[in-house]
Order: sequence, then C-alpha cells, then structure tokens
Amino acid sequence: MIAAPIVPRDIITPDFIDPLPEPQPQGVRKLRADHLPNLLPFVRLITEKCKITPLVIVIALIYVKRFRATLPTSYKTESNTAHRIFVSSILVASKYIDDDPITIGQIVHASGDVWTLKETARMELAFMKFLRWNLFIKEQEIISFLNDHRFAVDLVLPAG
Repeated sequence: MIAAPIVPRDIITPDFIDPLPEPQPQGVRKLRADHLPNLLPFVRLITEKCKITPLVIVIALIYVKRFRATLPTSYKTESNTAHRIFVSSILVASKYIDDDPITIGQIVHASGDVWTLKETARMELAFMKFLRWNLFIKEQEIISFLNDHRFAVDLVLPAG
C-alpha cells in the first residue's frame, strides 16, 4: 500500500478561527466536538479507515484550495470547520474520480458518527455549491500541485 501524502496544514486550516461555537437552536443536535481529534490525526483516521488513495487526497486538497479562494479574507470559522471541509472534499473527490467511491455512511462511521448522514450530505452539497459544481481538474493542475507541495508525482499519478 502506498503511503498517503501528508496534508499541507495551510490548505485545509483557515487563517482565522473563532474558537467559540455558535449557539444551537433548541431541538438541534449539538456537534459532539469531544469526539473530534485534532485535524491531522482525524485526516489519518479517515484516510486509513476508508482506504482513501493518494490521488483522491490530492484531488480533495485541490478542491479545498478552490473552496478557500471563494471565501472572503476576513472569514471566521468554528474550530471544527476544517474537519467538515476535509470530509466534504474527500467525499466529492472520491465520487468524482473513483469507480467505487466512498459513501457518506462509510465516512460517518469512520469519523465516529460525529455527524449524521443528513448533516454530512448537507456538508457535501454546500461544499459543491462553493465550488460552483466545477469538479474537473486537468492533469497539469494535479502535477503542479504535487510539485508545489513537494510530493512525488509518480507515487500519486498512475504511469501511462
């Protein structure tokens, strides 16, 4: 098995983080943030449990870069936003390029059921809306991304 590339922290983690969670309306299930590990162990957990390929991770990170480009520079997030963005980007990337993509149920289970199926589907949909449904990535964009982040192109892209 090929080791997955390490996720560059600056791509997925927002610059401005608001550590105070927004109050939840009565009757809405509160996020079980105590079940969320730090971001990098969470990424490792999801990628290992769901057997995410390096190519899916790279595609997901390119989507995250596109996503971040749509946000205002002063945008503030909750502390678990990077986890949500990662999960959403992995789902979208896997569904876009894999013949047998990861399912929402698989990723919910792998994350320890922190979010419901419905919440995760909403996160995925919102992520695609931010991307304006533009999921196509040229091979040269992948190669540039890999070179920019010093990843071995031949370990991620199949020869051919």
